[in-house]
This record gives sequence, C-alpha cells and structure tokens, in this order.
Amino acid sequence: MTRLRLLLLAFCLFCFAPSRVHAAGSEFTVIPDATGSQATSYFQYELKPNTSQKLAVTIQNMADHPRKFALQFLSAGVSANGQLLYTPADKVITDDGPSLQDMIQQPQTSVTIPARSSKTVVTTLNVPNTSWAGERLGSWYVQVASEKSSAAIQNRFAMAIPVHLTIAHALTEKPNLTLSQPKLDQSTVVANLTNHTPRLFGHITQTTRLYSPDRKVLAKQVLNNAQMAPSAIMGLQLPVKKTLTPGTYT
Repeated sequence: MTRLRLLLLAFCLFCFAPSRVHAAGSEFTVIPDATGSQATSYFQYELKPNTSQKLAVTIQNMADHPRKFALQFLSAGVSANGQLLYTPADKVITDDGPSLQDMIQQPQTSVTIPARSSKTVVTTLNVPNTSWAGERLGSWYVQVASEKSSAAIQNRFAMAIPVHLTIAHALTEKPNLTLSQPKLDQSTVVANLTNHTPRLFGHITQTTRLYSPDRKVLAKQVLNNAQMAPSAIMGLQLPVKKTLTPGTYT
C-alpha cells in the first residue's frame, strides 16, 4: 500500500485586492457603479452590522439583436495555481457568518436588453445584525443566456465583477490553514488546502514537496504570488513523474 503525506510550506502573507474579470469577444460589457466604494472596477466596502449598501451594474449589449443575460452572486474560490476564481462551483466552507448570497436582497436573476442598448440592474446588500467579523469575497456574475444557433458548439460568454466586503473590521490574525489527506490520482498527488479564516490574503510563496520513504525529493512545486480567498478550499495538484511503489511517502 502507498501512503501519502504532503509537505506544504506557505509563507509571506500580505493583504490583497481582487482584480476585474472580463471576456474578450463577448459583445457586451458590464460596468459597476462603485459609488462610495474603495475601488472603481469592482465593489469594495467595509460595512457595520445592520447596515445596507446599494449595488448597481450597467450591462451594455453591443450585439445587433436582443440578448438575455443571467445574473447571480457567487462566492470566490481559488484555483490549483493559487489564482482567485469568480466562477460557479468554486469550493468554499461555511462558518458562523452570513454568506454573500444571503445578504443580497431579492437578486434579479435575468434581464433582456435590446440590440445596441444598455440597462442598469440594481440590488441591495443587507448586512444583518451580527457579532461576526471578517471578509466575504465573491462576484456579481453575468452570463449570456442560451441562444439559438446552428453551430454545434456555442460560446456562452460571462463576466464577473468582484465584490469584496468586510463586515465590522478586517481580521489581522494569521489564517488557519489545514491540509487534507493526500491521494494519488493517476500520476498526480491531490489534496485540499482549506482556509478556515474569513480573510483574504495573497503574495503567498507556496512550496509543496513529496518525499520518498528514504527522504529523497520525488516531486516539487513552487507557486509565487499565490492568493487565497476567505473560507476557500484550494485543490492542490502535484504531478509525479515516477511510478510510486508501496511505501510511506511524506
């Protein structure tokens, strides 16, 4: 039996600001109305409990026909390469604090925009009366709905406007990270690195090594300027070129 334990070193933690995501060739734009925000291309607010904040985006349809857009709010995750992700199905954990989705008041799920026109969609973010403090990171995700086409493959373009919310105050404590039991998936060692702290941080230098039973390095991976979303799960992937024989690996 092959037993695996992964050695992970993560250090150099600094505050990090998210960046805007866009889709080239999509024939539409999404512009946030970030009035009062600490940023201009995304939403960034520090709010006290029991307060509200209006969020608005303007969607411009540059196509020569009407288009329907699907809208949703998502929690941000992190890729195996340590990059922030604002797409559906990203892995996060639950804690005692309110989720970004739960704080959105009656979110609009779709909007139809005439050809070469624009519409502004408005919603309200309500922070409940809570003693919880920390950060929530996610996005207002806008995607072109399915369109009739004779093509076998359809491109459904999407854009995500990041939403970075700090409730009460930013946390200064070191993130609490845990590593799951590694597993061998064909020629790749996989494991989950979980951030149990509702805090966004980045500029991480992360080194992952796999040692043989006689302490030889069989695989090594170094990520520079990696990032970690609050309460997110990072799926680590360490390629292994050699076949692993039965034994205990660390």
